[in-house]
Amino acid sequence: MNSSDFRKEAREKLSGKWGKAALIAFIYFCIALILNIISQKFKESSISIIINILIYVITIPIAYGVIDTFIKLFNNENVSTFDFISTGFNNFSRSWKVILNTLLKLLLPIVLLIVSIIIIITGGVGTIGFGLIQNSNKVIESFSGILIIGSILYIISIVLLILWSYYYQLSQIIAIENPDLTAKEAVEKSKEYMTGNRWKLFCLEFSFIGWVILAAFTFGIGYFWLFPYIQVATIAFSRYVCGKKEDTTTQTENIENNDNN
Repeated sequence: MNSSDFRKEAREKLSGKWGKAALIAFIYFCIALILNIISQKFKESSISIIINILIYVITIPIAYGVIDTFIKLFNNENVSTFDFISTGFNNFSRSWKVILNTLLKLLLPIVLLIVSIIIIITGGVGTIGFGLIQNSNKVIESFSGILIIGSILYIISIVLLILWSYYYQLSQIIAIENPDLTAKEAVEKSKEYMTGNRWKLFCLEFSFIGWVILAAFTFGIGYFWLFPYIQVATIAFSRYVCGKKEDTTTQTENIENNDNN
């Protein structure tokens, strides 16, 4: 299957449910907008950090609930417009465990990214600072070298972060569809299923670029339909990839059993 097949399946699954899917997306975006307004309102406040942390804490389970709702739509289950809120908070702990386990898997590129930013700041400040002092060319060259090294490390860390993150794109879907798995196991399963399939998922996501541009010309209104379209297509991709991997594993086990017999 290719990107057009996943998009076609998504359209079939959303047939007769586009209105409900768009309404769910609208409410989700409204919640995100309200949380952003609250964050901006307290931006200059002494409790801004606490407010931002609370907002982030709330956002994760809500996003988890949205994915759960679209999976139910994919399965032709009955869902109400606001189910994603209660579902998200009912799985508050699980949603956060999936995120935290994913972050642990991405720890190396994240650390490299932080280190590279520190190096860039050090090199930049040193270059500018000593640039104001005469007879300090050698020092400036040293800090310029640090700045270059930091920039290279920054690019490498970004590339690594993107490449590695694709391993875990299916973590939440797997966690929702397999409640018997722990959050850690769901994240590990995502990497297992995505091995050899990252490019296919990237192509699927990139195939929506035309719709993204078109939705922008509707003053953002088109995103209410585009968002569920992308989510359901990703669920279709997940079903295909996971099912294909399971079939391969089963065939391998059967061959091994036959050889043993």
